[in-house]
Amino acid sequence: MASRRDDEEWNLPIGENLLLSPDEGLDILAAALDTRHRLTDERDCSHLVHALYQRAGFPYPYSKSRELYAGIEQFQAIAQPQPGDLIVWWEPVEIIVSSTKRSFSSALGSGRGVERYDSSDWRQRGRPRFFRYLKDSPSLAARRHCRNKCGGDRLPIALPEN
Repeated sequence: MASRRDDEEWNLPIGENLLLSPDEGLDILAAALDTRHRLTDERDCSHLVHALYQRAGFPYPYSKSRELYAGIEQFQAIAQPQPGDLIVWWEPVEIIVSSTKRSFSSALGSGRGVERYDSSDWRQRGRPRFFRYLKDSPSLAARRHCRNKCGGDRLPIALPEN
């Protein structure tokens, strides 16, 4: 379930081991660029991106681009994208191909392609947000800890130090 986050929450420190690594980001790109698998039945960009992340082994609950733009638990807002990260406008959501070339994989009218997100066409949509997949969100880690230590799914009142 998506929820709007306030500015303070965007800046919470996240351990590097929880964020998708550059190599794992390339796994997502490989899924996007794999011509053996056509995703022509995907309804829109958010369904396509969701299917690509699933195929690469990084699941998250399906979310519309507007929900992703607002922020969901499975992704951390970032300032500097790497390949495989999400680039999200209010509409649409796409996958970063190269941060140095400022490019992303796009579902063009003529098929999949690569575009620059700093082009005038995309700048008209406003400022995009970038998100990196969290392999294990803090609240999911707390639930897992409680399940193992407390014998249930309830969150502990205070998170453990370890």
